[in-house]
Amino acid sequence: MYIDNKPKFIISWITILITILMLSLIFINIPFNVYKSFNGYIVKYNKNFYIRLLINKSDFPVNKNGILYIKDKKYKYKVINIDSKKHVLDLKLEDSIKIDNNIVRINIKKEKITVFKILKNKIRKDLM
Repeated sequence: MYIDNKPKFIISWITILITILMLSLIFINIPFNVYKSFNGYIVKYNKNFYIRLLINKSDFPVNKNGILYIKDKKYKYKVINIDSKKHVLDLKLEDSIKIDNNIVRINIKKEKITVFKILKNKIRKDLM
């Protein structure tokens, strides 16, 4: 007597595909932090050190007080001067990077976002 194994084979593949689909849906909805990176340079003004960024206003986060990272160290900053392309940040820097005209890489934490939102925004942007 011959027993057909096709239904077991199909059911196992359907189970695997459903499991992969469920795991991908869970992965898509996990929020994670997004960082924006900028190059800035340190300027000395009246014995104080500030960081000057030359970027567009639209690229910079909206909040005037926030947290940024330089070499994986967290600093609180305050924006003291904004015009169309110049941003001056006031923050307490370590002595090792307090060098006039020193170029530093700055990472600013933005809002948490999911992969689903990134894909949705990308598709919406491409369709417009």
